[in-house]
Amino acid sequence: MVHGNLEAAIYPYDNNSGPFSRGGDSGSLIEALAEFVALLTGGTGSTESSDITYGTPMYWLWNDVIKPQFPGANLYFDIPDN
Repeated sequence: MVHGNLEAAIYPYDNNSGPFSRGGDSGSLIEALAEFVALLTGGTGSTESSDITYGTPMYWLWNDVIKPQFPGANLYFDIPDN
């Protein structure tokens, strides 16, 4: 059984770029450079000082949560040839 959790904070690029996520986005996949890097779990929403979004890193989610429960699980993505 897995205990605890791990979250990564995602900050906006600058004060003018707007929020990274909005209400209802929880559960969305966060990708970077065509790689699934995290599962969006929540955020602070826009504030006067900053916006912070939180995501559970994929390496932790996959290796410590999903694979122990579902050892035969695999992720396969169809990546278009561009």
